[in-house]
Amino acid sequence: MAEQEQGELFLLDSPLHGPVRGERSLMAWPFFALAKKAWMQPLTYKKGDISIEIGPGPKGVATIYDKEILLYIASLMVSKVEAGKAIGQEFSFSANDLFSVTGVNKSARSYTRLSEALERLQGTQIKTNIEAGGEGEEGFFSWLQEAKLQYS
Repeated sequence: MAEQEQGELFLLDSPLHGPVRGERSLMAWPFFALAKKAWMQPLTYKKGDISIEIGPGPKGVATIYDKEILLYIASLMVSKVEAGKAIGQEFSFSANDLFSVTGVNKSARSYTRLSEALERLQGTQIKTNIEAGGEGEEGFFSWLQEAKLQYS
């Protein structure tokens, strides 16, 4: 089988377009598990009064590989902005399109991995007390509010 070439994910003003080696914030606060296997332990980061706690869902903490889905969704958002379209809270895409852009083969195992990744992204709970504008608050969020897979 011929190797698929990865397509352009997106054009964003992002720290990932600069030299990552010198970007301390990306390395100091890893919000994703770096393991390929399910990471079931919470990740906790504290620096002074600031804390970030990342709790696993039923399938573990979202992984660095799952992050690719968020980048793909961000690329869809940018495309809408560039086209002058309104951005809503929901995004739909086909697994086939995601796989084509990210260079993933379209096997049954890839669809299973996509389902598991969406479950980890939705299930991972992030709790932080980072201050913004001099105001402090404690907040909780997940990478995805919800995810649905539709089959035809």
